[in-house]
Parts: sequence; structure tokens; C-alpha cells
Amino acid sequence: MSALKLNGIEVDTVVSVSDLKHATRDIGERETAADGSLVITRSARKLDLFFTTVLLSLELAQIWWSFFTGEGEVWSFDTSLYGSKGTGPSSVTNTAVSAGSAKYGAGKLEVGASGSITWDDVTANSFGRATAWTVCVWRTAGSEVHYVVNSLGQKWVDGVRNDVASTTWLAVSSGDLTISNGGGAAVIYDDLVVVPYVMPEDWPAQVHAAGAAFGPLPAHAATGDLVAEQTTRLVVGTAEEGMYVKTGSALMQSLTVELGAR
Repeated sequence: MSALKLNGIEVDTVVSVSDLKHATRDIGERETAADGSLVITRSARKLDLFFTTVLLSLELAQIWWSFFTGEGEVWSFDTSLYGSKGTGPSSVTNTAVSAGSAKYGAGKLEVGASGSITWDDVTANSFGRATAWTVCVWRTAGSEVHYVVNSLGQKWVDGVRNDVASTTWLAVSSGDLTISNGGGAAVIYDDLVVVPYVMPEDWPAQVHAAGAAFGPLPAHAATGDLVAEQTTRLVVGTAEEGMYVKTGSALMQSLTVELGAR
């Protein structure tokens, strides 16, 4: 089993193991009473993870930074058309959340005949408009299929690269995402993920194979040998730019990362 995965994506491949550590965080107060005795009102304990990445190219460092900090948004469609960060649609036609028979969770998105739904400004990163993006979604039109599409025109179908796959039902324009249905029968969607970077080529297969919904960004679903106390630990990440090293003509960078249990 992997030492650490976030949302099904292998993280330990970029972790400098010598810097990896757990820390226990108490939830509650720790005080000294008037008589000098220790008073602890601990209600729970959390396990946080800290590590430094190996040296990465500047492009990869930016992608991992965006990933660790939880940039992007996820729509579970369990109860509403709003995403994990509260983004709702700007326009809706013959489209609604319906209960039952979802890929994950309690609900799914159902786009009826000639239906469509648009969310505005969903590919922007922390520093402004991003032209790089990746969209992942489960789609059921007769059969259930996982699609990953990015801004370079690369596509994966059920984890396998297939750039000629038809995705006319999906459009991203100036940061706005639209899902539409030009056919007669309703089409089902679930676990829609939009991130403001191009996922490395080995990530789509891992997302497909995860067997669980993508974490509710900015939180991540952490699994692996390092998550020994439970099956999945929900964490929120921060990442700081670390050391720069010039190797030949290439500038490399590491990241200092903290994954705090939610």
C-alpha cells in the first residue's frame, strides 16, 4: 500500500522521507490552575502531517503547491448544484440534482434533453485568471464512464489516455464551465472536479482508480500507511515555497507542506 495518497493521488513519490513527521494536536484548553495543578479540557486529538518535498521543477512545484493547498472545487451533487467552496451555477436549463443511484454520495446531476448548466470563473487560481485547467467527472449515458479533460486538449477515459474521445458535452471558455445535453435522453453526472492546473499525466488513472469521491476541496481525503488511525483522514493543506537549487541550467524548488487534520 502507498505511504500517503491525497484524493487517490500518490504523494509519497515527492516526499523527502527524512523530513516526514506526525504531530499530535489537542482540541481544547491546557491551563494551570491557581494551585499550580494542570487543567486540560481536551475534547479530541488530531494527527497532523509535516514534510518537505524533493526538489521539483518550477512547473511541477507550482502544480503540487496548488494541489496541496486545495485549489479548485468539487461538486458532489449530493443535495445541491453548489460546489465545495460555495460556487453555484450562473445558468440552468432542464437540469437538477436528483437522489439515488449516484456514483458517490446521496445525489447526482441529471441533465435532461436540451439541458445545460454553467458555472462561471471556476478555473481561476489564487493569483488571478488561470488558462491551465483540468476537469474530472463521472458521466452516465447508458454506461458509467470517468472522463478527465485538460486545457491542452488531452483526455483520459476510465484512466486511459484517449485524446480523440468525444467530449462535445463539456466546454470551458474564459474560465466558465458548461455541461450540456443535445440528445433526447437524460444524462447523469457525478463527482465533478475542476482544478486550475494541468494534472501530470499519471494522475488521471489514479483518480479513476481511487474508488472514492475526490476530496471536498480545499480539504483532501488522505489515505495510506501513514493514516493508521482510520481508513480516511480529512486534511487541509498549506504549502510554503522552500529551497531553490540550480541544477545545470534548470532551477529546482522544494515545498514545505503541512497537512492538518480537519
